[in-house]
Amino acid sequence: MDINVYLEDCVARQLLSYSEKFHRKRDSIVQEAIKDWLKKHSKRQWPESILQFEGLKEFPSIEEIREGLTAQ
Repeated sequence: MDINVYLEDCVARQLLSYSEKFHRKRDSIVQEAIKDWLKKHSKRQWPESILQFEGLKEFPSIEEIREGLTAQ
């Protein structure tokens, strides 16, 4: 898919400079940046094994733990 992206002049100059410095195409740098951004902002969800976890039977419930606490 082709997408046109317009960059501020200073950003475009930096992109050109880094693409030359690291011998990479500008398109590949932009693509990598978008992938990183999407990964960072994607909604994260717990694995199904965690969502289905019901706890340990031998471990006291939170209510039982709270009973032993006193306000300070």
